[in-house]
Amino acid sequence: MSAGATPGLGWGQALKVGVHAALAALPRALFVPPASPPDEWRRERRREPIGAAGIRDLLIAAWHCGLEREMETAATDLAAHPVPDLAELKLPAVLEALRREDGLADSAAYASLWRQATEALLGRSAHPPEPPRDWVIAAPIPCECEICTELKAFCRDPAARVLRFPLRKELRRHLHRQIDTYGLDMFHETERRGSPFTLVCTKNRASYRRRLDEYAGDAARMEALIRLAPAGSDDRDRKESLRRATVAAVEDRP
Repeated sequence: MSAGATPGLGWGQALKVGVHAALAALPRALFVPPASPPDEWRRERRREPIGAAGIRDLLIAAWHCGLEREMETAATDLAAHPVPDLAELKLPAVLEALRREDGLADSAAYASLWRQATEALLGRSAHPPEPPRDWVIAAPIPCECEICTELKAFCRDPAARVLRFPLRKELRRHLHRQIDTYGLDMFHETERRGSPFTLVCTKNRASYRRRLDEYAGDAARMEALIRLAPAGSDDRDRKESLRRATVAAVEDRP
């Protein structure tokens, strides 16, 4: 008997058992617990979730093992336990590969995954992003020290764009770290004149620009989903919604 083989279990059956177990564990493999709040001294290593290639390979293996019912169950579990960016980013690429497998695009699991991707993308990008109306920016900083409190007040101010902090080095470093750690939409640079030096914080539109890029990517993925749609009349409304969203994206291009 080969090393690692299970007595009385052929390789084909062993593979099927392994794929079945992997399908059952898929929702857990996709979920990554939120990181604990960062501190000044520690950097925490986080477990990476399974990627699109892993999902693709698992589902293709399941299809060839005849585990269609288990695939459908896994797809239903994914819908019941949504994971950030799974449906929007990973599933369109997964569907592209699954469609190349003979007969797989006609399966219930494929249709379920397509609907998840469609609904997620339409929920996020059915319409172009609204431009910011003022200069309020998000500042989820938990620190309540005096300078962080002043920084958060600056972030809440709809008109203010620049704030200057004359601070000694360790306090400037503290603000640098808070701005970078929590991804605040602002540039920050040290003005090296006078004593102490001044940290100059200037708000920007980084989140809005990222959202525009995300929207453009979503529009391309929605266009692909129209082509990848499963056969059948049940999804006509979703396909029409995708078409309207992609038309809106084209019309919104500068």
